Amino acid sequence: ERSSKWFRKFGKWSLLFAWVPIIGDPLTLVAGLLRVRFLDFIILVAIGKVSRYLVVFYLIGWAMNIIVLQHIKIEDPGYIKDLMLADGFNLTTIELDEGEKIPSDLNKFDGMFCMGGPMDTFMEQEYPWLIDEKKKIKEFVINLKKPYLGFCLGCQLLGEVVGGKVAKSNPAEIGIMDINFTEEKKEDKLFSKFPDQIKSLQWHSYEVQGIENNKDVTLLASSPVTKYQI
Repeated sequence: ERSSKWFRKFGKWSLLFAWVPIIGDPLTLVAGLLRVRFLDFIILVAIGKVSRYLVVFYLIGWAMNIIVLQHIKIEDPGYIKDLMLADGFNLTTIELDEGEKIPSDLNKFDGMFCMGGPMDTFMEQEYPWLIDEKKKIKEFVINLKKPYLGFCLGCQLLGEVVGGKVAKSNPAEIGIMDINFTEEKKEDKLFSKFPDQIKSLQWHSYEVQGIENNKDVTLLASSPVTKYQI
C-alpha cells in the first residue's frame, strides 16, 4: 500500500527509489503492474538498482578492516568483537595455532588485535609461527605505524618487538587485582575516560621489562607487581 502511494505521488520517477531496502522491490512491482512504458521502466529501474550496489560497495569500502591474531580458539576479542561487528567492522581472524598464515599485505588493515594464549614469547621452537608473527607485528606497528592492541601474550609480543624483554614475574599475578593508571592516560584516546584505578583479571607469570629508554613508549598503567600493564 505504501509503495502504491509513492507511485501515485511521484509517478514513474518513483522507480529511482528501486534501490531502497524494503520499499524498492514493491515499487518496482507496482510500476510494472501499472504499465509504465517498458523503456522508461528498464532505464529507471537499472539506475535505481545500480545505485543500491554503489551504496553497498561504498559502505564496505568505508568500514574498518581489523586483523585479529589468535593463539587458541577460545581466546578471541569477546565482547569487543561483538561491538566491532555491530559497528560494521570487517574482521579477519588468523588462527595461528591451527596453521593459518598472516597475510603478506598488511597495509589493507586499519588495526591489529593480538590475543593471549598458553604459550610464551620465547617458545619459538615449540611454536615456530611465533617467529613470523613477531616480524609481522613489527612491520605493522613500527613500519606502517598502525594501531595495535595486544592482550596478555599479545602485549608481551609487542614488548619484544619494541626492544624490551619478557622476563619471569616475581611473583606471578593470578586473580582479580588492582591496576593503577598514570597521569598520561588522560591524553590517551582509548583510556582517557577510565577511572584512575580499575580491577582486572590477571593470569600471567611473565612480564615486559627493559623499555624505559624507548621514547616512543608511554606507560599508561601499572600494578604493584608489574610495571608495564598498559
